[in-house]
Amino acid sequence: MSFLRSLIAAVLLVLVAMPAHAQEQGGPYSPTVSAELTLEEWKELPDRVRYTPGGPIPPYYEHRVMVRKAAWITGISIFGGVYLTSTLIGVADPQLYPMLIPVVGPWITIANSGGRFTPPGVWALTMNGIAQATGVGLFIWGVTDKQDFLVKKPYGFASLQISPVFGPQFAGGTISGRF
Repeated sequence: MSFLRSLIAAVLLVLVAMPAHAQEQGGPYSPTVSAELTLEEWKELPDRVRYTPGGPIPPYYEHRVMVRKAAWITGISIFGGVYLTSTLIGVADPQLYPMLIPVVGPWITIANSGGRFTPPGVWALTMNGIAQATGVGLFIWGVTDKQDFLVKKPYGFASLQISPVFGPQFAGGTISGRF
């Protein structure tokens, strides 16, 4: 009962101590800029700032929704490296073919081994499966968790942006420019 009371007290403390929403505080960044900036003033503005949707967009910035690039690249790297080792192990022995199945292959291999592996071998296969699952999880989180940012617009220069576009029933690309 004491644990439950402590848990409730901790949750209430966290809720009371939480800061007010960024929108109520005026947003994370609200610069005061004149209608025209010199190149030197423009260079001093931050390239990217967090944005609360619905808030004002200052001059010289545009709203962009971005994925967590570092997370999905890390996820692909972890999964790819570990799955490559699983594939090389799985191809070497017909009894290890389950290693070719992504994420769950190491656990299937352990279950079907019939005591063939020593504890260090079981540990290595378990770590292999955990690493693959971690990589897949990071990739999914990085691709699906969108973040709102204000990105500094180019200063009087022509720009061209090429982007892939994916939807439920289509894939393509967009080209946009500013001249």
